[in-house]
Order: sequence, then C-alpha cells, then structure tokens
Amino acid sequence: MKKALYIIGVVLAVILIALYVILFTSFGNKIVASYAEDKIRTLSGLDANLSTFKLRFSSLDVALDIANMAQLKVEGNLSLFSLGFDLNYLLSLDKNYAQKMSLNLKDNLNFGGKIAGKASDFNVSGNGALFGSNVALNARLLDYSPLELKLSANGIKIEELLSLLSKPSYVKGNININADIAAKDLKPEGNAFINLATNSINYDLLQRDFNLSLPQSNLSSNITIFMKDQDINAKSETLTSYISLKTDKTHFNLANSVLDTDYTLLVPDLSKLEKLIGSKASGNLNLDGNASIDLNSLSLLQELQAKLIGKDIKFANLNLNSFHLNANAKGEGSKINYNANLKSNLANVPKLQGFYDMKTQELSLDTEAKIDDLNEFKSIAGQSLQGSVSLNASANLLGSVIKSLKADANVAGGTINASSNGKSLDLSINKLDLSKVLAIVAQPSYVNANLDAKAHLSSLDFSKLNGSYEAKSSGTFGAKALSAMLGKTFPANTQFNLDLKGDIKDSIAGFDLVFKSDLANLESFKGSFDLNKMLLSSTFKLNAYDFSKLGFLAERKLSGKAVFTGNLDFDKSIKANINSENLYQGKLSASLINNAFKANIAGVDFSSMMKGLDLPDYYEGKASVDVDYNLASSSGNASANLNNGKLKNVGLVKTVSTLTKSDLTKDSFSEAKVNAKLSANQIGLNLNMKSPRVSIAINNGTINSKTSTLNLPLTLGVDKASFKGTIKGTSANPSINIDLGSVLKSAADKFIDDKVKEKGAKELNKFLDKLF
Repeated sequence: MKKALYIIGVVLAVILIALYVILFTSFGNKIVASYAEDKIRTLSGLDANLSTFKLRFSSLDVALDIANMAQLKVEGNLSLFSLGFDLNYLLSLDKNYAQKMSLNLKDNLNFGGKIAGKASDFNVSGNGALFGSNVALNARLLDYSPLELKLSANGIKIEELLSLLSKPSYVKGNININADIAAKDLKPEGNAFINLATNSINYDLLQRDFNLSLPQSNLSSNITIFMKDQDINAKSETLTSYISLKTDKTHFNLANSVLDTDYTLLVPDLSKLEKLIGSKASGNLNLDGNASIDLNSLSLLQELQAKLIGKDIKFANLNLNSFHLNANAKGEGSKINYNANLKSNLANVPKLQGFYDMKTQELSLDTEAKIDDLNEFKSIAGQSLQGSVSLNASANLLGSVIKSLKADANVAGGTINASSNGKSLDLSINKLDLSKVLAIVAQPSYVNANLDAKAHLSSLDFSKLNGSYEAKSSGTFGAKALSAMLGKTFPANTQFNLDLKGDIKDSIAGFDLVFKSDLANLESFKGSFDLNKMLLSSTFKLNAYDFSKLGFLAERKLSGKAVFTGNLDFDKSIKANINSENLYQGKLSASLINNAFKANIAGVDFSSMMKGLDLPDYYEGKASVDVDYNLASSSGNASANLNNGKLKNVGLVKTVSTLTKSDLTKDSFSEAKVNAKLSANQIGLNLNMKSPRVSIAINNGTINSKTSTLNLPLTLGVDKASFKGTIKGTSANPSINIDLGSVLKSAADKFIDDKVKEKGAKELNKFLDKLF
C-alpha cells in the first residue's frame, strides 16, 4: 500500500513538474507561443507572431503582431490560485498596413486600458481614438455576461466606417453611442442612446451602384433604449423629408429571445418619390402594425399585424381615392399562416389566405379578387372601358413544383381558366380583351384586340416540360399609346392578325408564328427556344410589301418593297443574319452580333434607292454600299462605290450646269466614292467623283441627321476651270453658294492659258493667286 501511494505521489510530482516547465519557464513558454501562433494563423488566415510571451505564477507579458497590421500588448499581474488578474492592454492598428488588407483607415487606431478582477467577475476599461471618435469604455462582466456598461462614443464618422470596408463614400455624417447601465441587486439597469445624422449623401454613387434615385434629403435617426434585468425596451424614430419610420413600444426579452414591436411608416407626399418609383405620383401612405419575432423558432415570426392606408393617391394616371390593406400572419413552428384583404375604389381582394412552411417550402394560397368597374382604368387605356373583373384561385406548391392549381378569371366577358393536378396543367383563354388586361396592369392600350389561346403540359418537371400550345389574336394597334412610346406618329386603325402554335419537348419550345398587318407581314417565324438554357434558334421571312406604310418610322415618304429572310439566334447575346435578293434591284447581306450591325448592298440602283428613301435623286448608276454601325453607341461608318454612273439634270446639278455653262450629265464618272462617318446626331461626309472632264469633291462635309441641315464644302472642276462653294439648306431644299473669288480666278487662269503666252505670264499668275 505504501509502495502504491509512493508511486502515485511520484507520478503527480512528475505531472506538476511537467506542467510547471511547460507553463511557467522560458522553454515551456516557447512551446505555448508556437502553438498559439499556429492556432491564430489557422483561425484568422493571417500571419501571427508572438514576439513576447512570458507567463509566470504572478505575471503575464504578451506582445502579439498580426500581419504587421495589428499589435496587441498585454502585461500585468496574475493570481493563479484565486484566478485573479490585473492587466493593462493596448490594441493598435496601423493604417498603412491595413490598406494592404483592403481596410482603408484615415488614422491609426489605438485603444488601451485595464482588465481587472476574477475570471467570473471582472471589469474592462479603456479609451482611444476610433473612426474620428474619442471612445471611453467601462464595463463589468459577471459570469461572462455584461452586467454594467458605461460607454461614450460620440462623433463616429460614417464615411470612415465605409472606408474601412473599402466602400465608396455614399454617406457622410456622425453616429453617437452613449450607454449608462449599472448593476442593481446584481441585475443590469440603465439606458442607452444612439443617434445618427447625415450631412452629405452622394446620390450619383447610389444611382450607379444600387440604381436608386433618392430624393435629396439628409437622414436622422434616434434610438432610446431602457434596460432592466432581462427586459430591453426601446423607442426609435428615423426621419427624412419624404419618409419617416417610428417605433414606440419595442421590447426584447433576453431570457426567451422574443422581440415584440410596433411600427409606423409614413409617406406624407408621394410626389417626392417620383424619381424613385419612375412615375408621377401624389397622395400619402400610412403603414401601422405590430410584429413579434422568436429567435428560437424556425419560422422566426410569431405574429405580424399590418394596416396600410392610402388617401388621394394618384399613380401612373390612376386615381386611388381610397386604399385599405389589412394583413395578418402567425407562426406555428416552421409554418406561417397568413391572411389579408384589400379594399379600394379600383380593386378589392376580400380573401387572400394560406400558409408557408419554412422547413418544407410548401406554399398554400386561396384568394378572391374583383374589379367592379373597369372604367376606373380609362385614364390609362385612353378610352372608356366597360365591364368587371373577377378572380378565384387556389394553389399548392412544394418549392417550385405545382401540387395543385385551380384558377378562374372573368375579364369583361373574356375568360381565363387554369387547372392542374400536380402531374399536368391545362390553360384556356377565350375572347380576352388585351386592352383591358393592359389597363389592369397599369399599361397603356398598345393594342385593341382579343386573344384566344390553349396550352397543355403533360408534365410539370421544369427540366423536362412536354406539351403543346396555340394562340390567335386579331385587332388594331393602339395608335395613341404607340405614338407616345415611339416618339413617332403611328398610323391610326392599323390592323393585325397573329397565329402562333408550337410543341414543347424536354423543355425545348418549338414555335411557328405568322403575323400579318397593314404595315408588313411576318410570313414565317419558326424555331425553338430552350427554356432551361435560354437559347433561341430561328428563321424568319418578312415581307415589307410597301415601304410607304413604314414611312412614319423614318419620318419621311418612303417607297419600294422587299422581302427579307434570315435567322435570329440568342445565346447570351443576339446574333442575326438578314438577306434580301431584291432591295432596290440590289442584293442585301447583313449581320447583327450583339450591337454590331454590318451590311452590304451589292448592285443597288442608286437612283431607285434615293427615290425610295425620299432623298435628292441626282445620280443614276449601280452602287455597292457597305455599312458598319454600332447600335449601342449610335456610331459607325458607311461607304459607297458609285463608279461608272452619271449625274441627272435636276436640282443642284442643273443649277451648277447653268453656272458653268457645261452639261455635267454627259459625263460618266469612272471613279465615284462616298465615305460617311455616322454618329447619333451628325453625319460626316466625304465625296470624290472623277471623269475625264469633270471632278467633284466634298471634304469634311456635315449633315445634321435630326434637322437634315447641310454644310458641304464643294470643289468642282470642269474642263480647266475650278470652282469652290458650299451646299447649304436642308436635304429637302438644298442651295449652293459659289465662292465668287474662285470663279474670277478660274476665268482669269483660263484667259491667261489661252491668250497670254508672252513673257510675264508667270508673274501675272502669282499676282492673281495673291489677289484671289
């Protein structure tokens, strides 16, 4: 027995000696320091160096460097038997090294203070400069939970916080955080205040990065917090000039992690949000409600109540005189049950109810909706509307899979019926007035037509859809709405007829479309579209049987006709080929890849093309035209080869022939080329034409493509005479201004060449050059 006790005593002694060597000697400290460095590197992914690590029975001295960016120093006294400590600490962050880690700091960060007490009950105090604020902290932790807190952090710069995260300076302003929470009977009690105020907002950056067009207004927010034991109560108010959010009774229980709050959101004047919503608006909105959130529940939501009231609202040309929305939701485990109803002068939803399961992603929906008088939407449709709309629908979905569906809608006599048993789906649309449907979804009346359609899906697996569909529609285009959209005068009473049919196999939809109208006929548009890969492959045949019908698009009188064929594909970008065998007696070959449009018209009759495009018809002959144009930048180049053609005795040509007393129409131009530089508002023009007797040149001329204004410097050579001038006016009514000096100079040169051969002619020529 004594021997056994002796052995145990020796073992314990060895263990104690080993622990002492490992923990409290220089040799052991090196082992611990090396282990700690490896652990920090593994957890943070940053290089760590414990330059100092000295642990003794009664003291601790540690110096840690992280990636040459942050330094932590801790030194002071320890009491290992009572687990007590009295330590000083200093945390430093170098701004230059921090930038290498994509952390942008305006100044170095330094925060230091004291940690004193026992492991289960200690105080932390400190102060330092952080983000433009002189921060002071004094806290007590009991059983590793905060018990007391005194914090002063005023003037924290929002822009420095954004910079730290390498974000642009969207907002400039200050945040003030102050807390005074003391211990009463070992329970925390006190208050805290948080204040935020902006003094500058960069609206251009918000538009660029988030596509937000916010009204100009600074933001202020105040939060007041009252804490007593396990209960935290708060009030908050956030204000701008266009919206406010307020909570009066927010309560969070630390024991059960349940948050209860009320809320009021007020938009006093919707007109201030027109830039944000992209439409004219007026009126006001008021949202009130209560919410209860359980952080321990899978659904999070315990209960939600919301009431939205709108008054005298005008939006998208709609008058919403009254608007009342009531919504309620309640959580039960992973399931959220909901119900809502809407009352307004435009539409009513007396029933909207169901549930959503957060765990299984099951959604159940049962709803009724109706519009009593479609004429309430006449301001959008641009015409009087008669009839009413009703909808009854129920559905059950599991994720994105339809388990059951039944929907019946009546739109002023037109019907929509859809049903599914989870395995197949049938859709039927009969005599649906599209102008009324567009009005309901707040869109102008682009068409006045009825739609009939049928579809059957024999499988609902979206990766392998199978089925068939067909649709027919006929009516007229909405001239008023299309004129506003295009910025052109769309012809009134333009009729159209659409016939579409197709099959779906393994989620690839084949289609065959014929679209005929008073403007042009799309005689064939056939192909397939992969619904999963978003790939389009198609061919088309477009019969533009009368260009005069399309003149409104170019805002000029067009004439001619042509049939265009080709293909249209899409695989992340558009790719198209367009061909025509007889475009003004020429052959067109064109392509469109993304925004790059290239075209060649070979053997085109130049006179016919100019007449057809309602441009001055001064030249007859065959031409070859090349175009290279970028649709995105509205810029490009065009060139034309007009060799072996002749001028026509009309307009400016006739005027110039009279001035020069020479018939320019008898000359065949063996060399005739035009180059144009195209931009959004201007065409730069260079022209060079030569025959044995006549030369015509335009260098750096311009045509304003919006106003058709001309500025074309002209150099004309006829026989041995040379003239200069400028073509002005518009393409419809051009005029020419001849430089009188060039005319006199040319006449004098000719006289000298014909009559003056004696000595002195050379000197006279020099004199005339200086004179003219």
